[in-house]
Amino acid sequence: MSLLSTDRLSVRIGDIKVCRDLDIEVDAGDIIAIVGANGTGKTTLLHTLAGLREPSHGAVHLQDQPIQNLSGRQRALVLGILFQNIADPLYSNVLETVLTGRHPHLPPLSNETDEDRLIAREALRATGIVEKAHLPVSVLSGGEKTRVALAALLTQQPRICLLDEPNAHLDLHYQIRLLDLMVDYLHEHNGCAVWVLHDVNLAIRYCHKALLLFGNGETCFGDADTVLTTEQLTRLYGQRMLEIRDGKRRCFIPA
Repeated sequence: MSLLSTDRLSVRIGDIKVCRDLDIEVDAGDIIAIVGANGTGKTTLLHTLAGLREPSHGAVHLQDQPIQNLSGRQRALVLGILFQNIADPLYSNVLETVLTGRHPHLPPLSNETDEDRLIAREALRATGIVEKAHLPVSVLSGGEKTRVALAALLTQQPRICLLDEPNAHLDLHYQIRLLDLMVDYLHEHNGCAVWVLHDVNLAIRYCHKALLLFGNGETCFGDADTVLTTEQLTRLYGQRMLEIRDGKRRCFIPA
């Protein structure tokens, strides 16, 4: 059973065809990068996979069930999403914000337990921001807010993680640290992830598979080594790309 899959999925934004008749399966252990130029609908596709937006055609399945047939709580017990634009919660401090990740696990009208708070603090410690647990989220930098949002996702403990530019606003040190953290988390929870990434070199470093969006409904999905190539990326970005190899590692730069 796939954790997440699509069946002839088509998504549009006005005149832009994001994808057409897309069939993918995301299994335990998979990390998939969505890659494309600005305006090709990467975020829109991610929101569709999360069940937050109706597709134009086809369906998204969560653990072999149509995602639109599941309640918000049923989805949140297995699927979490990190948004690109993170709004400041009104009057909430960092710990209170991260504790919202426990809400799908709580009975109605129940408060968080000591165990919930422990899970939240461990997530804050893992993302390197536990020392600011008492501060209002509104006073944090953009990178710190990203780390808080990631801590909330870890506190939710989903098996399926959808992340929209998880490296946004982060210094290079934290980009690597937090993506490493996500890989460890997915391994521990036998989970999977779909990440929107602008940095193709991070996609090569972390992702097993890649989904390219060309902006005209055409897509290319497969193993990262066979999809992320000089020819495909040059076509994708409209800029000639040069592949550089250092032993088994490879990266791309504009030619």
